[in-house]
Amino acid sequence: MNQEGITAHGNATITLKAKENNKITVENAAYSSDGISTLINRTGARPGTRDDGNKIILEAGGDNIVTMKSGDADADYVNNSKVLTETPYYKSKRGSNGIFAYGDKSLVKLIGENNIVKSEISEKSKALNGGFRHIGIYSWQNAKVELSAKSDNIVQGGIWGLYSNNSSISLKGKK
Repeated sequence: MNQEGITAHGNATITLKAKENNKITVENAAYSSDGISTLINRTGARPGTRDDGNKIILEAGGDNIVTMKSGDADADYVNNSKVLTETPYYKSKRGSNGIFAYGDKSLVKLIGENNIVKSEISEKSKALNGGFRHIGIYSWQNAKVELSAKSDNIVQGGIWGLYSNNSSISLKGKK
């Protein structure tokens, strides 16, 4: 709940370089969580915090792996929390995003042998409040998301794989 793997805020740049693999795993991702985000996740900040220009770059000799996880116990926690069920995120059915990019100067770029963005979201977590949105990659307000793989790009969302709103998502892999 409100979990972040990597987040950049205030026109920041974050670069992760690994000889082998970059692995980002976010547990308890039933509610308002991101694996990689160019917009800080805090109460009242989404979409009110409009700091674009953030860049997050992952370069791996092996694989870049972003995993969002949520089980039945996470869904029960959200459903039994009077505070959480009264928030705008609950009412708008905001679940998790493997990658969330926001703003016309923001960029999330993954370069590796394989780029894997996956959701391990239980059916109970997906069904919160009639169906929470769990998205593999979400690009919003002119942001750019680029996945460049020597072999494969694999994107699997809990509900949607890719979602772009006036933005771009580019996947480049083997032919």
